[in-house]
Amino acid sequence: HCSNCGDVFPEVRNKEDLSAGKWDHSCPVCQKALDPVPSMEDQPLSPASCYAITKHNQEELLSFFSYTFNVPAVALRFQNVYGPGQSLTNPYTGILSIFNTRISADNPVFIYEDGKETRDFVYIEDVVQSICLALENQKIVGVCSKN
Repeated sequence: HCSNCGDVFPEVRNKEDLSAGKWDHSCPVCQKALDPVPSMEDQPLSPASCYAITKHNQEELLSFFSYTFNVPAVALRFQNVYGPGQSLTNPYTGILSIFNTRISADNPVFIYEDGKETRDFVYIEDVVQSICLALENQKIVGVCSKN
């Protein structure tokens, strides 16, 4: 969010800024510093990594299949799920596993950039509830971003 321009959507940070240690995004209109805010469901898609691009493409394929064949489908995006019974030694548990492994081995935990990056964590019971709600939703057939 820009105090002058409102909600804006900056592009991927450029190499010059990264090389200079400038980690924060600037307003693409007035160049003022931005205040980070949670993502909005209606914001423009702008995948910024190969991983993000493949996830977006998978959602588009699912959406196209659902629309074309009138098959119910929904894509749910879970990031950093945590809760009871979680293995902290499994590399697929993400940052929690990485931190746990490094701390348990008396190795330092590396902090990149300025250490102010954020991550979304979601509790397992909230994930289960969202899956149940999605399965019960009768409005998910034929939802497609294409006309």
